[in-house]
Amino acid sequence: MERADYETSAGRNTNDHHSGRPGQCPHYRPRRIMARVSGLEPMERSIMTLAIDTSTAVLKLGYLNERGLLAWSAAHPSRTHAEQILPEMEALLTRAGTALNEVNLIAVNAGPGSFTGLRIGIATAKGLSAALGIPLVLVPGLDAAGQAWSKENGIVVPLIDARKHRLYCARYHRGSRIGDWMDIDLQALLDVLGTKEEVHFCGPDRDIAESICLEHPGWSVLPEDPEREITALAQLGLLLYKEKGPADESAGPIYLRDPDIGGGHQSSSRSSAESAARPSLKPSNP
Repeated sequence: MERADYETSAGRNTNDHHSGRPGQCPHYRPRRIMARVSGLEPMERSIMTLAIDTSTAVLKLGYLNERGLLAWSAAHPSRTHAEQILPEMEALLTRAGTALNEVNLIAVNAGPGSFTGLRIGIATAKGLSAALGIPLVLVPGLDAAGQAWSKENGIVVPLIDARKHRLYCARYHRGSRIGDWMDIDLQALLDVLGTKEEVHFCGPDRDIAESICLEHPGWSVLPEDPEREITALAQLGLLLYKEKGPADESAGPIYLRDPDIGGGHQSSSRSSAESAARPSLKPSNP
C-alpha cells in the first residue's frame, strides 16, 4: 500500500484533526489533516460506504469500498457537529476523488455517546439517505469498537463515560460480544471482569482505566486510532446491511438510559431498533 497523502488547510478556520498514515496509530493532533489511502481503486459493483460518527466531540468520517478504506478524517470542531458535518463530508469525498452520488450505503454510529451528537449524525444520515435514495444502517458504537480490536488476545472493553460515576461498556472476545451492553459503575465492571489475565480497554474514555491497569499485569489501555475505528464502523454497517437490510425509517438512537434532555453523554433506549442493529456475531465464552 502506498503512503497516504496529507493535506493541511492553512489560512482557513481550521480545527484539530486526528489522522495518520494508514495502518499506524496517530500520536499527535495537527491543526487540520485529512488522509486518503492510495493504491485502492473501487471494485466493479463494490458497495461504497460512507461512515459517520458524531457520538463524541471528535467528528469522524470514512469512505470505504469492500476492499478497504479509501479516505477518512477525524476532527475536533471549533463549531458544532451540525455546522461542520456537511463541509467535512464534502472535503472527505473530494479527497477520495468521488462525490455523494457515488455513495451506495450510509453507516452511522447509533450510540451510546453524546445524545446531541447522535441526533445530529442520525438526522444527517437520514436526510442524505432520503435525498440520494440509498440505504442507511445504524451501527451500535460499542460493537464497532469491539470489532475494531478483534485481533487482540483476551477481553476487549470499550469505555464511554456515562456521567454520574457510571460507564457505558461491553465485553468482547475476538470481536464477538459477551453478554449485553452495560450501564455500570467502575467497581461493578471490575467485579464482572474478575481475574481475567488479559483485558484491553479502548473507546473514547479508555483513559479511565489507566490506573486500574497498573494494578493488573496483562491489562492495558489501547491507543487512540480513529482510522481503525471508522473503518470498523463502516465494515460492521456493511455486515448489518447484508444480513438485515436497511434501518427502518423510524429507527433512532437506542438508549441504555433515559436521555437527560439537558445534554451530555447519553446512550440509546432499548427499542425495536436494537434488534435491527445486531449482526449475527458468534457468541464467545472465553
